[in-house]
Amino acid sequence: MPSEPTVQPGLLPVPAPDADVPVIAMDLGAGAPALAAFLTDQSRAGLRTAALDQLRAIGLHPIPPGAYVPGPAAGQGWSAHLSPGRLEIRSPARLVYDGDLASWPAYTRAVQANGWILFYAGHIELGFGADVIQAMRQAVDRGEVLGGVVPARWTPRT
Repeated sequence: MPSEPTVQPGLLPVPAPDADVPVIAMDLGAGAPALAAFLTDQSRAGLRTAALDQLRAIGLHPIPPGAYVPGPAAGQGWSAHLSPGRLEIRSPARLVYDGDLASWPAYTRAVQANGWILFYAGHIELGFGADVIQAMRQAVDRGEVLGGVVPARWTPRT
């Protein structure tokens, strides 16, 4: 039974007058209950490692604990396109995510002002009502997330 990634936005606050930093966190779903019945602990660990290896192969970088902002860009050819209710993220090799995204006006302004997002992907415990920034920081501390700076554009509804 496949598991879908969960994607949630967040904002890292920055002192005024600079715009806050828009974050997209993507949990790969390797710990999803739908998979639990089919995986042993050993196979689940193998799946989690393989998922991180694939992210590294398409240009995301490890983030050292305590350094919550990935330094390097995700790599040439990455892009994020946001519009009301939607997000599309592409790597040079493939479509990484194309689906729903609930955002709010401050998030939209941050994307427009910066022209990029911080993209984190891995084993981030995103659930209903989760604090995205806190969940991302915990995943970084566990070494279970990779990230990068991705050029982004916002297109309003016409």
